[in-house]
Amino acid sequence: MGLLCEKPLASDKDIYKEIIEKPYRDIGKREIISEKSKVRFQIIENGMQNSQNIKPIELEVIHVDTIDSTMPASREYIDQGNKLPFIYNTVIQTQGKGKGARKWAGSISGNIYTSSSIPINMIKNEINVNDIIVKITAISIIQQLRRYSKDFYLKYPNDIICVDRRKIGGIIAEYYKDFCIIGFGINIVDKPEQSEIRKEGLSPCFVNEHLQNKTGPTALDLSIEITKQIICNLTKSKDEVETLFEKYVKKEVN
Repeated sequence: MGLLCEKPLASDKDIYKEIIEKPYRDIGKREIISEKSKVRFQIIENGMQNSQNIKPIELEVIHVDTIDSTMPASREYIDQGNKLPFIYNTVIQTQGKGKGARKWAGSISGNIYTSSSIPINMIKNEINVNDIIVKITAISIIQQLRRYSKDFYLKYPNDIICVDRRKIGGIIAEYYKDFCIIGFGINIVDKPEQSEIRKEGLSPCFVNEHLQNKTGPTALDLSIEITKQIICNLTKSKDEVETLFEKYVKKEVN
């Protein structure tokens, strides 16, 4: 099965089998609507594998060639009245923002520059705080990257690193109206020459140098899969998030 499943909705038995192996299941082709598309998938809520707890999700995907920053673009899209969870992805980002006043270089085509916006009503109260949302995003990114290589881990407070402790990406999150907007950048095909993360005492790396000549995911497909993983992980409790995050920090995962 590829990243975007083209199989029609199957029987409940098949759904359960797939959803145990992967925490969400695609239920149709990616539907292209001009510059936008929609992805439909299912998650299991409350850890209960019955039809009452299978929740269908519709995720909008906006993909552009170049933009100043996906974060303000996401705010503008929310201002237009959007109510669904959505992704704002760009090939090139000219004024990307990192932690604090830092910039996030966005001039390399093939890297990830994405903001994922989740309605607050999809987030449990106990995890609806900025630092937990960032940890959930970090976990989701690592879970998806480790489908391609086991070289990726986490470092406190929320750094995404490779096995030699070089940094591969960054995350910021903010609340705007009825949404939580999560911005993440990941070096997929190359690392920027000048990087703000050097100021943090870390050197940059990129995903494809750890794939041993295997074909890696495209930036857009991986952004979609990470966002679906985030939505799935939002069903976890705060304790589950903290425990899982610590396991990826201590490398207590297979």
